[in-house]
Amino acid sequence: MKSSNKKKIVRPEKEKNNKTNKPLKLGFNLVLLILILTVLFFGRIRKHDLTNWDDPIMVTNNAQIRSISFEGVMNIFTPSKEMNEYQPLTTLSYAISYHFFRLNPASYLLSNLFFHLLNIVLVFYLIFLLSKNHLLSFFVSFLFALHPLQVEVVAWVSAHNYVLFGLFFLLSIISYIKYIQNDLRRKYLIYALLFFVFALFSKASAVILPLSLLCFDYYYKREIRTRLLLEKLPFFALSFIFGIIALIPKTIGHFASMSDQYGFIDRMFFGFYSMSFYFIKLLFPLNLKVLYMYPVKAGAFLPLLFYLAPLFILLLFFLIKYNKIEKRTIIFGVFFLLSNVILILHFIPYWHRAIVTDRYVYIGSIGMFLIIGVFIQYFLKKYAAMKYLIYFITFFYFGFLLFNTNKRIDVWESNMTLWSEEIRINPKNAVAYNNRGLERSHSGDYHGAIEDFNKAIELKPKDLGIYYNRASAKTAIGDFAGAIADYDVPIAISPNNAEAFNKRGLAKYNFGDFEGAVMDFKKALEILPESEIFYNNLGLAEFELGNYDAAINDYRMAIRINPNYEKAYYNKGNVYDKINNVPRAIVNYSKAIEINPAYADAYNNRGLMYNKLKEHDNALSDFDKAVSYNSNLYSAFNNRGKVHVEMQNYSEAINDFKKAIEINSEFASAYLNKGIAYFYLNNILKACTNWQEANKYGDSYAKELLENYCK
Repeated sequence: MKSSNKKKIVRPEKEKNNKTNKPLKLGFNLVLLILILTVLFFGRIRKHDLTNWDDPIMVTNNAQIRSISFEGVMNIFTPSKEMNEYQPLTTLSYAISYHFFRLNPASYLLSNLFFHLLNIVLVFYLIFLLSKNHLLSFFVSFLFALHPLQVEVVAWVSAHNYVLFGLFFLLSIISYIKYIQNDLRRKYLIYALLFFVFALFSKASAVILPLSLLCFDYYYKREIRTRLLLEKLPFFALSFIFGIIALIPKTIGHFASMSDQYGFIDRMFFGFYSMSFYFIKLLFPLNLKVLYMYPVKAGAFLPLLFYLAPLFILLLFFLIKYNKIEKRTIIFGVFFLLSNVILILHFIPYWHRAIVTDRYVYIGSIGMFLIIGVFIQYFLKKYAAMKYLIYFITFFYFGFLLFNTNKRIDVWESNMTLWSEEIRINPKNAVAYNNRGLERSHSGDYHGAIEDFNKAIELKPKDLGIYYNRASAKTAIGDFAGAIADYDVPIAISPNNAEAFNKRGLAKYNFGDFEGAVMDFKKALEILPESEIFYNNLGLAEFELGNYDAAINDYRMAIRINPNYEKAYYNKGNVYDKINNVPRAIVNYSKAIEINPAYADAYNNRGLMYNKLKEHDNALSDFDKAVSYNSNLYSAFNNRGKVHVEMQNYSEAINDFKKAIEINSEFASAYLNKGIAYFYLNNILKACTNWQEANKYGDSYAKELLENYCK
């Protein structure tokens, strides 16, 4: 038998690899395209500001994010009643940003964008695992990336918990799909459970993940057996534990506050309205808001729209029942969306200040986007002859979404743009007027702020916080009588409101009514006797009345309550200075500095004490530190200049006086002292010129010097 010399033809390995890599390359290119578009649209958020909408609670005034030491991290992960929300991984992420970038908004916003980009990749992969379809994965992840409802999550610092919990939520779901697709291999279920824990530590509302997993069981036609239920037990157990830690306290408070206005039946209609809202807004995202307010009832009735919402939901489920297009996928998409918003449908009395909110559907939106993608693909296949028209309509729809996304990103640029847009859409939103008023106050536009607070009070006359804000703005423009009148309102409504008495006392103090201030501070202390702040303020008023012993006693009480209250030591030092007890003044200023080594005012005043003792070197050292910690503290430059005059360092003195005048061009004392320095240098012309400026700004001694030396 002859052996054949023919060689077996073997396909080159390279060609095999090329065929294998084509789908991978296509998926990579599609994801890369979406990521590039997302960065192009959202990249400009790096220039946006922090807002006054939760950002002060989450970041600006959040003491928990100030340290990433071991103790600091342990504090973050330890639940406490003082926490606004138990989300330790989110808080830790804030703390890391703060450690490296302090309060630079760009670091927090770009962190949001980074996690959103990761989530886009995961969404693409998740849909591809389900469908093995690149085009469908592209449609869904594109919508997830750039839909207008996603803007709030990416462009708002306080929504960081959504992008972070979303990352682990998606990883948990992907692990669970792998578990189903790989013959129920236990390691994937363990991965899913582990990522679920991370999601819970990022945001407690991740407790709904077991319901989402049941949606995937339905999608994969898994039969309801003992194993299916047992494998969910650890997930439901974790949900129960985190529900107790983070959600139940909010639920109780929310239920108590809501039950005063809305009954059980009302909340049922809220649920149907919320479902309708999310389905409609995900399809046509127009007139988006930061705050969708609860409805105003007409007697016992809600607005008509709420009673029509159940009919819309019934129609939707009717269409689903008789739908012939990818029925299981459509049902899966609907229930995935609903499972992810169930906590905020009002059927369960969970804490939330708005009836609906854009960010609540960050993950749930995937279900709706899947439905949209399925219908686009169906029409492309069913009506192949019209595919160019279908592509045109699809691109037009996507363009419509991108146009609105672009506009929405600009809305989140600053407090002014955010709340002005909110007012434009809903002119009856008292919260928007109040928050824009706060921004105007912050930027120095107090008259504009008062106009906004007036409108807010007109819309919500029982909101005591708005009266406080308007009173602060009135105080800033010197309208102390108006401020006092504003504080009268919350006191009349709530006579046991200690903070209202304290704030009115401060207004009276600024108005010069020190006796009235003392009465208000004492009333505040009757209501809340363990307040170091109230004692400190009482001491300030007693000091102005010349009751120095009483003031010292008030500051001692403040220190007894809070031994690290540096302001009380500082103010006690001022009293000792006033009664010429210089050594005791130095002791108290030194204690204030010990507590707060960057306390510029304390250095300044201690420097004055050292100068009284003729300890010029110590005085200069303190003034140097004062201006190093506060370069705008013009009185410290003036005081340092006076020491230089005493030491006959006239040139150095003149430089300091010039610096003080540069900061405050109407600072009479600096002109007076600069004139004295020039006088000692025998430059009478410049001396007289400076004394003329001092006299212009009200210094009586300058007038005397002009009469004696400048005739």
